[in-house]
Amino acid sequence: MLTESNVFTLAIKYLEENGYNNIIKKADIIQHGIDVSARSPTGRLLLIEAEGETSSKMGSKLHGREFTSSQKENHFGERLVEVDSISFQTPE
Repeated sequence: MLTESNVFTLAIKYLEENGYNNIIKKADIIQHGIDVSARSPTGRLLLIEAEGETSSKMGSKLHGREFTSSQKENHFGERLVEVDSISFQTPE
């Protein structure tokens, strides 16, 4: 099962292997918000918020348990709203 930390690590690896630069990693990925930003080889800005299949927080009652379908839908919807907000604020 992929945790947020796993997704974060895989995203960084992909970016590094595919020519992205100016990769900025958030120190604490437990908090909400953008976890990674990078520039594509063509210069486009990429913003990533890592999401896992379960809670990454040790001690959480959901740690190690897969999110339900409704929790996944809720997380996905929240990220879409954030993307819309960011794209509205970021000229490019």
